[in-house]
Amino acid sequence: MNKKLAISSLLTLILCTCTALGQSDWRSVSPYSRNNSPKAGNLRADVEFLCDSLRQGRRLGSKGHSDASLYIAGKLKAFGCRAFDGIWGQSFAVKDSLHIGHNIVGMLNPGSKECTRYIIVGAHYDALGTIKGIVYPGADANASGVAAMLEIARALNAHGRQFGGYGTKIIFAAFDAYTDGRAGSAHFVEMLKHGMLRDPFSGRTIEMEDIAMMIDLDQMGSTLSPVRKDQPNFIIAIGENQLETNLMRTTLNRCNIHYNTGLEIYRNYYGSERFTEVFYKLGDRGHFIAENIPTIYFTSGITDTTNKSSDTSESLDYEILEARATLIFRFIEKSF
Repeated sequence: MNKKLAISSLLTLILCTCTALGQSDWRSVSPYSRNNSPKAGNLRADVEFLCDSLRQGRRLGSKGHSDASLYIAGKLKAFGCRAFDGIWGQSFAVKDSLHIGHNIVGMLNPGSKECTRYIIVGAHYDALGTIKGIVYPGADANASGVAAMLEIARALNAHGRQFGGYGTKIIFAAFDAYTDGRAGSAHFVEMLKHGMLRDPFSGRTIEMEDIAMMIDLDQMGSTLSPVRKDQPNFIIAIGENQLETNLMRTTLNRCNIHYNTGLEIYRNYYGSERFTEVFYKLGDRGHFIAENIPTIYFTSGITDTTNKSSDTSESLDYEILEARATLIFRFIEKSF
């Protein structure tokens, strides 16, 4: 075989492999690919809906909380997700409460392949509510995480329809009752442990070992407390060392460079090993970590508005939130 023919054959093999893998290779970014990415305007619209005064701070049991759950379910359905057992709201009792919690959970199959590998993307949607007549909107905590989750779902659905061929399904979970002892994520993990989650596409029971990764999005939209004062373009990502392969552990940096999201990525919580360890195991992600499920936590950190009435939709930076959501979308897509 002459040299030109050998090179041509090799390029053909690479091209066929890349086509079979959809967009899992590292080609230059096409206009179609860019159009599928998260958008600041969509993120703002979701946050503003969730934080509108009509939502009353989304406290468990309030009308605003119910409105939020219906909104999230409608979005996931519109983005091609399927409900488990045909029911969007996974109901559970909340300890020391008269109200019933509802996790809003759907699954996306962004490609044409049948698979038994899953990634979970989660964010809690309830907040403090209205206390003594004062509304706590919970924009950063955690409407920003929910908005990022929804935009990632939209982007992955559009991207999968464009490129197809993926071997991983994505479970999107809006957890309830965060302010009631993280009861929603605890209930979800118990369902998973006891074989109570059936794949809505194939009908098979999802086992613990089928979960390749859990991604927790909690407080994603602020630039009020940057790690470096001169660098608002940042994200904190904790838990990469728990991921299953070295390739997955290097994917985040590669995505940041290749897709030009321009973020400073920090692997610890404001330079403190102790706080990093504590914050990594807090929140909804803690239940997954306790079950040895590889878990990565994305955040922009606690700010002066956290758990205050000043945590409004106007306090967030939607351009930076777009960059963060885009980085995570690409990270998930490259982890297929």
